[in-house]
Amino acid sequence: MRLKTPKQKSVLVGTVSERNSVSLEYSFSLAESAKVGLSQSALINPMLCTSSGNTTMRLNQLITIAWERKVDSLILISPDASWSPEAMMAVVDSDTEVVALPVCGSSGFLVGITDVQRIQTKEETGEIKVKSVNLEFFKMGIEVLQSLCESSPTIQYEGGDVKAVISGADFSSVRPTDSEILLGRIQECGYEIWLNPNHTVQTTTVGRTQGDFLAAIGVAKGE
Repeated sequence: MRLKTPKQKSVLVGTVSERNSVSLEYSFSLAESAKVGLSQSALINPMLCTSSGNTTMRLNQLITIAWERKVDSLILISPDASWSPEAMMAVVDSDTEVVALPVCGSSGFLVGITDVQRIQTKEETGEIKVKSVNLEFFKMGIEVLQSLCESSPTIQYEGGDVKAVISGADFSSVRPTDSEILLGRIQECGYEIWLNPNHTVQTTTVGRTQGDFLAAIGVAKGE
């Protein structure tokens, strides 16, 4: 009797960098994650983009490429991030269409929770529902990528067709951030935003910033 070979997942890791480079910790984390991914039937393909002063369009390009290639998921990661292979695989293996990891930066955790005492949690994964999160470790599955791209206009950028998923007119003195616009589009398409609190991503933006999101939640609850 022949055993079925598990379907290999295709993952695009997209990173936008102002300096066209990533930190040493990022490179190590990605290499280790790619090795573990191969052992668990997940092909992790990185794509580094230089922002060239237009991070919004680079993000739109990454979303468009992921959709056109029909990858199983697109994971946006900061060029200064550092994570464990276990953290990466928790996101890759999650059936949740939109899930992020908490990232500890110089300003702490940029995660919005409506009521910390009444957090909605998925028992099987421990993922929690959040109101907002940044894009420094952020996964979108093929279904939400399809919904976003099919509901967005196509524009020309650098000689190619790009879906303008993140766009908007600036009618106020404070323009919404790319993450705010993207999260709004995702919710318009009928998807919720989830976060896995069991793995914290560290950063090297200012020295080496470390934190523990579960501990931070405990403090917020008064535990």
